[in-house]
Amino acid sequence: MPLPLLRPRALRDGDTLGLFNPSGAVYEREPYERTHEALRAMGFRVREAPNLRARHGHMAGTPQQRADDIHTLLADPEVAGLLAVTGGAGAARVLPLLDYERFARTPKFIGGFSDLTALLTAVHVRTGLVTFHAPLGRSAWNRFSTRCFRAVAGAAEPAVLGAPDPAQDGSASDDSRLRTLRGGVARGPLVGGNLAVLTALAGTPSGSVHLWLMWPKGAPRSTGTFSGPRWSSNTSSSVSEPKLPSLGLQPVKPPSTTPATCARWPPSASWLNMRSTR
Repeated sequence: MPLPLLRPRALRDGDTLGLFNPSGAVYEREPYERTHEALRAMGFRVREAPNLRARHGHMAGTPQQRADDIHTLLADPEVAGLLAVTGGAGAARVLPLLDYERFARTPKFIGGFSDLTALLTAVHVRTGLVTFHAPLGRSAWNRFSTRCFRAVAGAAEPAVLGAPDPAQDGSASDDSRLRTLRGGVARGPLVGGNLAVLTALAGTPSGSVHLWLMWPKGAPRSTGTFSGPRWSSNTSSSVSEPKLPSLGLQPVKPPSTTPATCARWPPSASWLNMRSTR
């Protein structure tokens, strides 16, 4: 069963954000410089974890170094939140080395995306802490990203997913515009994450995530599931139903009026479906 939600406090101007790299290494100085500049421009102080700039092959240090950095930032009373500088690959190797009780004892903002899905999901599943699918330190902190980050992680406002407002965010390219394929109203947790990472975590102690696999209207209906990294949204034939003994759960079929097929696991969290507390 999912644990009760544990919310970190909202970020405030003047708070210190701890930078860490649980995945890939960064080989240039410029991404770190841009990260510092962007966060300071938003009113935050910045502190680097001891092994932030370490390298171990293509990883940002050994798994133990990366785990130690997370523990160090959690234990630092001056650090209000943790933000990853980059993604890449390798965060899953850190998960067995983490002391999850520390996250529960000192709940703090933890943000990132891409390979950070592994850490964000594991922390939420094992502690109930609301984690944030958010820009990375080296991301392009444009007006849209900055405004959304401030609203959700700072002002604790409900997140509204919509097309960028040209008046506030500049013109949006055709690729970034949102289009409604089917109107309607739905309710439930909205989970941010990298699907490749989510599927790799399925069936592990850190991988009980809430995932909806949607089929277009008119497609053959069957209860879709996935097992391991292989899953299908093939609409020309029914989808097989592998068992999930490690999770002890069965997929849940949607109401007959819903023109989609879903598979359900206990929920994770993302910056779009949960609010931090002031």
